Amino acid sequence: MPILSGANWSTNSEKSCWYALAGLAGSKTDATGKDSSQWAFPVFLRDNDKDFYSLPYSWNGGGTSQTNRYFACALAGTCSGKTEGGWLFPIFDYKKDKSFKSLLYSWNGGGTSQTNSYYALSLAGKRSGRKTGWWLFPFYNKKKDANYDRKYACLDMDKLPEEIKIWDSVYTNWTWNVKKKCCEIESIEPRRDGTYFYAYNKADLCLVSDNDRIVSGRLPWKGKEYKITYEHNQGNRLAYRYEGEREVTFDISTRKKISDIEEGESSLFFFLYNASHEHDRMTNKSYANRKVLLKLWDWEEENGDVSLDVFPGFTYDSKANGYTKTSFLWRFFRYERDPKEGTSVDILFVPIWR
Repeated sequence: MPILSGANWSTNSEKSCWYALAGLAGSKTDATGKDSSQWAFPVFLRDNDKDFYSLPYSWNGGGTSQTNRYFACALAGTCSGKTEGGWLFPIFDYKKDKSFKSLLYSWNGGGTSQTNSYYALSLAGKRSGRKTGWWLFPFYNKKKDANYDRKYACLDMDKLPEEIKIWDSVYTNWTWNVKKKCCEIESIEPRRDGTYFYAYNKADLCLVSDNDRIVSGRLPWKGKEYKITYEHNQGNRLAYRYEGEREVTFDISTRKKISDIEEGESSLFFFLYNASHEHDRMTNKSYANRKVLLKLWDWEEENGDVSLDVFPGFTYDSKANGYTKTSFLWRFFRYERDPKEGTSVDILFVPIWR
């Protein structure tokens, strides 16, 4: 390998190459002449018809399904082939039918089941597809499963729809390595995270208040009944809060509804105001209770019977059969009317009427 004015060269039956400036510049070529590369660091690097790199302009991927071109130290560029698009940093980045990103407006997920749009550095945006909703940070954020309304409607059906398929599956209990068989239920539509009965509708207000609604299904172990549960949580503990649940049970063999029970609790400023209720939608039996400052004002109703207590000594009772009683400080004043026993009146602890 002779030295020629600071340059080296060599050749054999397979390839030939030369170097200059201690290898900062050079060239390589195989015996066929098809595979060759040249470089001059840091000006450029060229690899036959595959790649070319330089500070002002570069490209790679020649001869493949993807070709990218770069400009201005890769701050700008274009894509062609399998993925098409371009970018100009920091102004925008675009991939055809997949995504577009910029400071003021962006979107992604094109061509898939989910597309999100972003505005103002992602402080606001919109969801569409498998999940819907919108957000405006930090004031509001809403997410809703596209199948939520259809699955929620199952709660009010008298019979489980045929599109909900019941099937048998076998799973393994890894603790004892024993296989157990159980019935499960699945939704007819495919999901990335599995096929099961679940949907949600959630909203957050100013990062301190939520409004979450969830519909889910489950089958008790060795059960012959399938339960669909609706949960609703709203507000926060500092001001107004509501927590409710509705559970609907279907018979697996007939798919008919056999029970529908709803219950919930609400509060305002902790114990300033509290309320609770239970309602059996199948038998129409119900119970409700409302309180102000725990026992300052206490109202209770069960299947048409009403009871009211007001501190320090006022009470009122009413029953569905027509019975009523009003009293203050026991018999300081008492008025009682019973459809069977008649009317009684006490004033200053003295019986006035019997």
